[in-house]
Amino acid sequence: MSRDEPHNIVTGTTTGHVLQTAEIHGDVHLHSASPRSVPRQLPGTVRHFVGRRRQLAALTTYLDEAVASPEPVAISTVEGMAGIGKSALAIHWARQHTDRFPDGQLYANLRGFSPAAAMQPGEALWGFLHALGAPRDTPFLDLDAQAALYRSMLAGRRMLIVLDNARDSDQVRHLLPGSGACYVIVTSRQRLTGLVGQAGARPIKMDSLQIDECATLLGALAGTDRVTAEPGAAEGLVELCARMPLALTILGARLADRPDLQLHTLARRLRDARLETIDSGETDVNISTVFSWSYQALSPAAAALFRLLSLHPGPDFSAAAATSIAAEKADRLLDELTHVHLLENRPGGRYGFHDLTRLYAQHHAQDHPRDAAVLRMLDHYLHTCVAADGHLGSPWEPFTLEPPQPGTCPETFTDAGQAAAWFAAEHAVLVALVEDPAWSSSHTWRLARSLVTHLDRHGHWRDFVSTQRAGLAAAQQVADANSQAYAHRLLARALCRRDELGEARDHLSRALELFGDDITGQAHTNYALGYLDVCAGDTSRALDRTTQALTLARESGAEVWEAKALNNIGWCLIEAGRHAEALDYSRQALDLFRNLDTDPDGLAHTLGCLGSAYLGAGDPEQALACYLEALHIREQHRNFYTQATTLRHVAAVHRTTGNDEAEQAALRQALAILEQLGHAEGPALRAQLARLI
Repeated sequence: MSRDEPHNIVTGTTTGHVLQTAEIHGDVHLHSASPRSVPRQLPGTVRHFVGRRRQLAALTTYLDEAVASPEPVAISTVEGMAGIGKSALAIHWARQHTDRFPDGQLYANLRGFSPAAAMQPGEALWGFLHALGAPRDTPFLDLDAQAALYRSMLAGRRMLIVLDNARDSDQVRHLLPGSGACYVIVTSRQRLTGLVGQAGARPIKMDSLQIDECATLLGALAGTDRVTAEPGAAEGLVELCARMPLALTILGARLADRPDLQLHTLARRLRDARLETIDSGETDVNISTVFSWSYQALSPAAAALFRLLSLHPGPDFSAAAATSIAAEKADRLLDELTHVHLLENRPGGRYGFHDLTRLYAQHHAQDHPRDAAVLRMLDHYLHTCVAADGHLGSPWEPFTLEPPQPGTCPETFTDAGQAAAWFAAEHAVLVALVEDPAWSSSHTWRLARSLVTHLDRHGHWRDFVSTQRAGLAAAQQVADANSQAYAHRLLARALCRRDELGEARDHLSRALELFGDDITGQAHTNYALGYLDVCAGDTSRALDRTTQALTLARESGAEVWEAKALNNIGWCLIEAGRHAEALDYSRQALDLFRNLDTDPDGLAHTLGCLGSAYLGAGDPEQALACYLEALHIREQHRNFYTQATTLRHVAAVHRTTGNDEAEQAALRQALAILEQLGHAEGPALRAQLARLI
């Protein structure tokens, strides 16, 4: 670059003492006899700066640590998505601490993601050199010579260098001082891994503002009285802006320009057209425009994945799911997207969108083919869900499953622990897929059916009901009578968990009709009707129903339902106070479950019933042994809700034997589980425990 080429940096110098040194650069002998300059290049103070206490404190802490250490130069990187407030943070902090840099402050907007060409290192260096006092007639120097002269002129000075909007580590490498007296702050949409790894930079991550900070910012721009007068509308604006400072600033400025514009009116417009409403009409303060600068810098493959991932229901996703959506290994592409903060890294190795970047990606996805990617995504979750469910000992009949779409890579599991962990990680995604009517009905009813064991065992009753309702609606559109019967049967099971027994009975009756000649279906539906009868207090009818279920199960050869029916008969007898008779049926059920070794949940339930029968028959020692074995099985298989139920039975045994301390300990364990699940039974158990203490 010629020294005469424009560099667009305002020098802003003030005269200090004279630098009387000579620098040798190759064959150039440069005498710097000009006055030593004290540049003050920081942009104006950021108006209406709010929050960011943690990040401001981190910048100060890193400087303090650097002053006390022998490190060659102190560097902080401020990283985050477009519009999140990186530049504002750096400039606000710098303005607050100018007294710590008596030799001046250098600033350059490196235009790393601007539609204009990014600033070359040499261009920035010429501007800095002139600001530091290098004569305007300095001979042309190559980049390395410029950097060497720059480091020499900074030597011994206590200065702040703010390198704003850097594209990558290479763009700033030649702009770093060589001494520890200076502090460098680099802002970027990229993760500046090179600076962190090679130059010891300390990264600071920017995220969304807190809700109260958003309200403060909106009030500062639009007027506190207006925000106070419409608190609900203000909260809506904050939510729709996803707590992004740039978006709130644009809306606040619009409100300031329109004193007659009510917040609820703007919120309504924002709901109808979010990205269009967050448009100031000026390039640098337009959400879509600033996102576009990051988007256009992506490789074609990463840009395509960015668009396709916006079709995912969220709230986050795994690399494995992204691989199926992309139909290629996605790790490198995800790294590229998180590197420029168009995606966020989430806990557990997962990824997610900021709300506004998702909208931006969805907008661009409309102009590209996406049907095949949607089918791959649905096939990924369906086939993986079926595989995971297969490790949980589900008693339900399998259904026909077509091969996945080409390019789909379903996940596999080696044991129940891996399967349960996958369900826990993907719970919100799976529920969202099932509940959204926009997706394929043939996938929906199968997904709903494959979720039953997970939802049931973990006490997710609300999601259990909602997914089975969606599954039934989908099955009624596309599935055969048998699959519809299962959908009614499973919705009834979910409703029973919510004590909505009347509606549950209606669905079981419809299931009986639809199962027709399916003897296994008839068996487990009669079993469920017997369960309802016990809950309703009609033990006699329950015994009749469950005995019929036992006969049908034996006729069909469905041993798992034979074992369940035997145990249910034992439960009916316990409810009727016939504990000695119950022991016989529960023992038969226990033998069957142990031989099957495929239904740990059924085995644990049978041990629980057997424990109740022993306790009722006056044998608390045997009862406790049964309960503790059941508890061990449920802990192994992460069946949290029934762990709590079993612990309450354990407490009942200890109450019978007068062991108050052990009773309270068991109840406390049960309460901790219920509260972790957010279960409705928690408050009642807490009150029970309080009465005992």
